[in-house]
Amino acid sequence: MCAGWASAKDHMVTRRAVDDGYVLVTHNTTDFRGLYRREELHVGLVAFNTALA
Repeated sequence: MCAGWASAKDHMVTRRAVDDGYVLVTHNTTDFRGLYRREELHVGLVAFNTALA
């Protein structure tokens, strides 16, 4: 799912990941934790709190 989704809106990425059963891996902890908190059920979110080089 990564290819072509870098410029997609966070809520669109979340919806696709949840609907299709993907685990989302991101550096964007703040935004995605809020979006995933609203989901009743999802397979997972892996968020790295690191600075991008």
